[in-house]
Amino acid sequence: MFNRTVPIEQITNIFACNFGIKGWHPIVETLKEYQQNPQISFRDTTLYRYHKQFTPLNTSQALLEINDDFLPLFVYPWGAFTHKTPSNKSAQTSRFCGPSSDPFIEEEFQRIISLFESIKTSGYRPWRHHQNQITGTFLFDDQGNRRFVVMQGNHRVAVLATLGWSNIPIRIQPKICTTKVFLSDKNRWQYWNESSEKQRLMLSIFSSFFGEYGQHIRKRLFPAQI
Repeated sequence: MFNRTVPIEQITNIFACNFGIKGWHPIVETLKEYQQNPQISFRDTTLYRYHKQFTPLNTSQALLEINDDFLPLFVYPWGAFTHKTPSNKSAQTSRFCGPSSDPFIEEEFQRIISLFESIKTSGYRPWRHHQNQITGTFLFDDQGNRRFVVMQGNHRVAVLATLGWSNIPIRIQPKICTTKVFLSDKNRWQYWNESSEKQRLMLSIFSSFFGEYGQHIRKRLFPAQI
């Protein structure tokens, strides 16, 4: 059923928030806060601040803090991670960013906590339900490094990371999303046929998945901690 396992340090989300020890991810941080205080209000969590303050208008702003609308939000130099039309996505209803309403964030918080308690108590058994499988896209740079960008199962990966899993079972599902993106294939990326300035921007976007680990967003949300 599962194609392979991936080290947690190689796993990230669509905005380069890494799930590993070196990384920063809003759901992982929120689960740590919940572990420290099970009575915590959703308004006092990293998740709340993230959905209120991380409100990128485009992909360049999300990953590089550059407000360049060349690539709309959820669109990347190679196209999109999933086979769905990115234009159908809305930041207001996305679980990846804000701005989000309080009811939306509260529901998201409760879903995360419920999943955490379920997996902590009963274990992780994705083979029971097809929709519980973790899938996504591999990115490969020119030095042999790779990142696995989760497209389905971000909550589950965050829970497993919080519970100390070092390797995550995944399933490659080409019907759902792009399976591999290679830097060496950049000449065939969907948006590569642009000016040299745009090409440099696209290379920076790709590189952010290998260097930021989510710290680029943490610094925006918690500047006092720098």
